[in-house]
Amino acid sequence: MVRIGGDEGNTGLGRSEAFGPLAVLLIGFMEDEVDKFKGLMVSMDADMVKVNLPPAVFAAAVPNNYQRQVEELVSEVVFENNAMMSRRSQSSSGEDQT
Repeated sequence: MVRIGGDEGNTGLGRSEAFGPLAVLLIGFMEDEVDKFKGLMVSMDADMVKVNLPPAVFAAAVPNNYQRQVEELVSEVVFENNAMMSRRSQSSSGEDQT
């Protein structure tokens, strides 16, 4: 594995010492590949830390939102996402949407 920046000892933070624990991002791997990686880490007695992040909410920038405040946009996107998740939950539990 190579540290960020590619140079030995370079963490990409402008200093040679690591800041915080080292981490590996497994992005773009298939589930079986991730399982193999986890198995390798366990065989080396390396700890696997699971980070409990809140669910992600995605949005796209569109022209009518360019001048709006970020806080206002985030609040609206979260509200809309919560409403969508509520409707999805109700439809999966068999409740009528009308």
